Amino acid sequence: MRVLSCLALRAALVFGLSLVFAGCGGSDNPTEPSGEGGQITALIDGSPFSSDFVTVIQQPGIIAVNGADSEMRAVGFQIPTTGPGTFTLGEGQPVGAGLNIGDAAWSAGGGLGGGSIDVASFSETRITGTFSFTLEVVAGGGTPATRSVTNGQFDVEIP
Repeated sequence: MRVLSCLALRAALVFGLSLVFAGCGGSDNPTEPSGEGGQITALIDGSPFSSDFVTVIQQPGIIAVNGADSEMRAVGFQIPTTGPGTFTLGEGQPVGAGLNIGDAAWSAGGGLGGGSIDVASFSETRITGTFSFTLEVVAGGGTPATRSVTNGQFDVEIP
């Protein structure tokens, strides 16, 4: 069961981040990507990242927040929709994070990597907070095998 849930988490994160690259533009359906309103910033292995657009996907009980830039880099995470608080990436937690750079993907959560997402505010229309995580390569033969995303900040609209 652990292997299945870990694989499902990785697949969901990689899929969610891939939607960032495909999904510019708004949507009236809250389960579809929205490229409207918001910003995600971070350091990827010490190099600045600032999203050119964001995607927010909300399903019952979970929300995925992703940002991408023009250099084909995307950073994102998924957390339960329980409101403000600290969400730790770890085995058995419904929390995950991902990083895509071109075709390569790194993931944290479900037994990979670690870190946390701190949600400062969560309303029907906006979510804000900070994050940092260490991720492990899961696709595309990315190097290095481990990546660090630190000093992350997000302030995005929920469609």
